[in-house]
Amino acid sequence: MGKLGPLGGELSSSVVSFEEATALAEEHGTPLLVCDIDRVRDNYKKLKELFHGFDLCYAVKANPHPEIVKALVELDSHFDVASKNEIELCLELGAKPEHLLYANPVKPWEYIEFAYRNNVRTFTFDTEQELEKMARHAPGSEVILRLSVRDIGSVCKFSMKFGAKEEKALNLLQKAKDLGLQPVGLSFHVGSQCTRMENFGYALNMCSRVFKLAEKNSISLSVLDIGGGIPVNYVNDVYSWEDLASLINQKIPELFPKGVRLIAEPGRPMVADAMTLITRVIGVGRHNGGNECIYLDDGCYNSLSEKIFGHCEYKLLSNKREPMRSYTVFGPTCDSMDVITKDALLPELKENDLILIPNAGAYTNAAATHFNGFDPAKILFLHQIQKTNPESPEMRPISAGAF
Repeated sequence: MGKLGPLGGELSSSVVSFEEATALAEEHGTPLLVCDIDRVRDNYKKLKELFHGFDLCYAVKANPHPEIVKALVELDSHFDVASKNEIELCLELGAKPEHLLYANPVKPWEYIEFAYRNNVRTFTFDTEQELEKMARHAPGSEVILRLSVRDIGSVCKFSMKFGAKEEKALNLLQKAKDLGLQPVGLSFHVGSQCTRMENFGYALNMCSRVFKLAEKNSISLSVLDIGGGIPVNYVNDVYSWEDLASLINQKIPELFPKGVRLIAEPGRPMVADAMTLITRVIGVGRHNGGNECIYLDDGCYNSLSEKIFGHCEYKLLSNKREPMRSYTVFGPTCDSMDVITKDALLPELKENDLILIPNAGAYTNAAATHFNGFDPAKILFLHQIQKTNPESPEMRPISAGAF
């Protein structure tokens, strides 16, 4: 169900108030993505504190905006990169090559060669063919075997596309060693927006079995990468970061040798709540006796592409006070798939009214297209707004009850 309606405590998740959003929309037009970079920093620091001893490799794919990557470089973050362009971006912004993990299990040989030339030395794999490519184009590199794990309850599942079966792990690790590579560890990914915390426990148990089997066969593993999957509260409540960290911090010493290097690849939880989408009603109507409809100037081909793939539901916030009604909400394109929600409970809306969509920092601008000729949302950063327009009211994260 698309949520919500009038303000209430829901607005506390937005990085701007409606007053601020109105001023920004008048100056810059809509749609707009507004980012509070301090939330990114705070999320990194909180995750770093909770996941004891982990190197946090920010999954650049979640939001590759240079301002976000730069802020994390300044915090000495590590990075999960998936392509030549992501490697270039991180290095150009000052990331250390040794802080880059090329975690895409299947890579073009040209990209492997590029990474190696730029001193990236740690790669993920899940097939013999990938090992052969890396042996040719990144000789002697450290390689991490990605295992296929349970991803029930994750909104984006990866097990069909990536990950080796447990029974094939030893042969792949031995193959890496035979090819002159350094098989240093294991990785897994429980799926993006994983709603079943027990999947992490299942995956850790599997990795522990493979660690022990490898040790018995003279392959000493020293790296454990738990991937991503940490969920975000969009509409439905999910388990807390604290609960997940408690589970993982308890199981690691029970299952793995002391001194193992620990890696996590958070993307969504690092950036989701740092952005709010400001979008505008461009049309109102009713079709074939169904729900009333509203059309927004951003949609599934722009900032809200995750709706098409069923990865998340977004809260839609309005500052109107009229009686509530049910709307079908469409994006601006002429594709009938451009449906944001079929049952948003919102006040009566008219053309040019603003809608705020919080938690819009992950896989929004990163996946936006120019389909139908609609440009992606313009991106603004609060600290830049303050710097370029010092006479404007201070832009700051708002709190519940501010309105």
